[in-house]
Amino acid sequence: MFRALADHLLSGATPPENLPLEGQIVYNLLQLYYDLNAQDLPPEFEDSYMEFFAPQSGWFPRFLTWTSLSLAGEPEDTAPSLLSKIKTTVLEIAEVRLPQVQLG
Repeated sequence: MFRALADHLLSGATPPENLPLEGQIVYNLLQLYYDLNAQDLPPEFEDSYMEFFAPQSGWFPRFLTWTSLSLAGEPEDTAPSLLSKIKTTVLEIAEVRLPQVQLG
């Protein structure tokens, strides 16, 4: 589910009216991935490190460089935008995951 939705969102194929919904789903899936990484990882997660973290082609570097004006919110908003929440979650995942990789 994550792969298909993330690819659709990052490709620019998402119609503007669907961006908030798809962005929210990706955000929720990233939160789930974070929660699973904060625990003892199943082998499927450990073995998929490069799919998510590979420079330029991994999901997480792609999300960090991705921009969507529709999800960026207004500059005067005090609450974080959905785009900001997605990028923050990716960084939180990296913070949890990188020490695991360095030890492994």
